[in-house]
Amino acid sequence: MNQVTGIDVRTAGRSDVRETAAVLARAFDDDPVMAWMFPDTEERPRRLPGLFSVLLRHQHLRHGAVRLGVDAGPAEDSSADRRRKRDEPIQGAALWDPPGQWRNPAWRELLALPGYARLFGRRLAVAGETVATLAAAHPEEPHWYLAVLGTEPTAQGRGVGAALLRSRLDVCDREGTPAYLESSKDRNVPYYERFGFRVTGEITIPHGGPTTWAMWRIPQG
Repeated sequence: MNQVTGIDVRTAGRSDVRETAAVLARAFDDDPVMAWMFPDTEERPRRLPGLFSVLLRHQHLRHGAVRLGVDAGPAEDSSADRRRKRDEPIQGAALWDPPGQWRNPAWRELLALPGYARLFGRRLAVAGETVATLAAAHPEEPHWYLAVLGTEPTAQGRGVGAALLRSRLDVCDREGTPAYLESSKDRNVPYYERFGFRVTGEITIPHGGPTTWAMWRIPQG
C-alpha cells in the first residue's frame, strides 16, 4: 500500500466493486455529465451505482489499475492491522487505464451493452453520443488515462483525491509517461492544475450537453 497524507492507497479487486460503485455514485450525483445522461434527480442516485459497477467490471478493473483510498492507521500498526485496512470503508477511488488501454475492444462493449441498456433506457443514445464525443477528442499519444476520480462526499477535503492522484502520477514521473483526464466541472480545473495538468481544449457534448475540459500532464522532473 501507498500511504499519502493520512490515506492508504491500494489496488481494487472484484470484491470491492459494490462499495466502490456506491462511493462513486454519491461523489458524482451532481456531476454535469452524469446529470446530462441521467436528468431525473430521483432516478440518478438509483442508477449511478449500476453504471459504475458496469464500468468497473467491463472496463477498468481488468487493468489492475483501479486505486482505492482508505484511512491510514497509526505508524505503529502491525502488518495484521494493515491487512484489516481492506475491511475499512472506502473513502475514494481513481479509475486509471494504462497506456493504450483506454478504449474498450468492441467485443467487451457488446458484453457490457445489456447493462448499459438496462441502466439508460431511452437515454441510451444520449449516453452513447456523450461517450463518442469524449472519445473523438481523446489523444492518441500513449498516456495514463484518469477516467474517474471520486471521493465520498463526507471525506472531501481530507486529501483523499490528492493521495489517489499522487499514487499514479509518481509512477508517471518515474516512467516518463504523460497523463490525461477530462474535468466535467470548471471549478475542478485549478485543482488538477496543482498536480501538473494543463487544459488543452474544451469538449462540448452535442445538442445542449455540458462542456468538459481536456487536461494533459507531461511527466514532471
